[in-house]
Amino acid sequence: QFNVRDAAIVIESRLVLARMARAERAGEPAIVAAALAPTSAVAVSGGTLEGGDLMLTPTEIFVGLGERTNEAGYESLSVLAQDRRVTAVRLTGGTLHLDVALNLLSPHIGVIHRSSIANGLPESLRAVEWIEVTDDEFAEQAVNMLVVDPDTVIMDARHERLRSDLTTRGFRCLPVELDEITKVGGGVRCMTLPLVRVRAQDAFNHRYGT
Repeated sequence: QFNVRDAAIVIESRLVLARMARAERAGEPAIVAAALAPTSAVAVSGGTLEGGDLMLTPTEIFVGLGERTNEAGYESLSVLAQDRRVTAVRLTGGTLHLDVALNLLSPHIGVIHRSSIANGLPESLRAVEWIEVTDDEFAEQAVNMLVVDPDTVIMDARHERLRSDLTTRGFRCLPVELDEITKVGGGVRCMTLPLVRVRAQDAFNHRYGT
C-alpha cells in the first residue's frame, strides 16, 4: 500500500477515516487507525470520501467530487470540519482525485490541469496564480507534488519544465524518480499522510530562526 493519503485525513487534531469507493480498498482506513492507535479516530458516516480528494488550507477544505468522492461523502465531512469552510470542486470524468488536478504550493501559487476541473474554480481559488500543466504532464501525475515547507516541494524528476518554473519563483524542488509508481496512479503526495500540520509562519520561523 503506497497511496496511504486516501485512507484518512487529519483536521486540526482529529483523525478522520475515509470511506473508500472501491471494495478492494475498503479495509485501508481501519489499518491506518490500528497503526496509529491509541490515537482516537472518527469515521465519515456516509457516502464515499478519499483523502486524495481533500486539500486543506487554514480556513477551508476543498473536496473534489468525481470518481472516488461523492456528494454524500462531502456532506458527511462537512459535519466534521470544525471551523473550516468545506467547498466542493467538481472534477471531469477520468480524473481520479483532486490532487492530480490541482495542488496549492503556497497561499498564492498552485499548479493545475485546467480541463480536469468541471465547472471552474471556487471563488476563493480564483486569485491564486496558477501554473498550467499539459495533458502529457497530467498523465504523469505532474500536479501530485508534496509541499514540505513554505518554499520546498518534492516532485517527479521527469518534470523539468515545471521544476525550472518553480525554481524561478523561489521554490526549492527535490526531484524523485517515480516512473514506475505513476503507472498505477498516484504520485508523491499520494504516498504521504500528514499527521501534524505546522502553520506556515511557524515553519518559516523554525527554519530561519526568526
